[in-house]
Amino acid sequence: MIEEEGDSFILLLFSDLAKSIYVIISEDYGKHVTSILLCTINKIMPDKSPRHQHNWLMPYLEDIQSCMCDLVNEARNTFGANFSKHIIPSFELAIREINSLFQNQDILNIKTDSLDIRKRKSVQENTEDKLSAICAAGVI
Repeated sequence: MIEEEGDSFILLLFSDLAKSIYVIISEDYGKHVTSILLCTINKIMPDKSPRHQHNWLMPYLEDIQSCMCDLVNEARNTFGANFSKHIIPSFELAIREINSLFQNQDILNIKTDSLDIRKRKSVQENTEDKLSAICAAGVI
């Protein structure tokens, strides 16, 4: 069969095989990027300890930013110049997740809870909460 069809047939066969493998790798890479981003974002969840609810956000935001930069570089090295379509959906999902996390968990301490009013915090804890919210909002 190879003798009858020649090199062009083999080239066509391997091109189709390479395209199929590329599609499979692209789909799995999108899932990989989503998984890494969501794991990094989930580190932001506040500690559930009864006394101390403060969480300094800057290191977590820096982790997310460096993770995104690493993923962009990795995708560019893997897929070449046309890498954005493989990671943009995952980045959009990650940004929506960060937004919902900040809104639902009130990580920036925008809402005032009746429990917060009754709970006595030290001046240092209040200052840490407010400073963290200001810095995180500025970075975002």
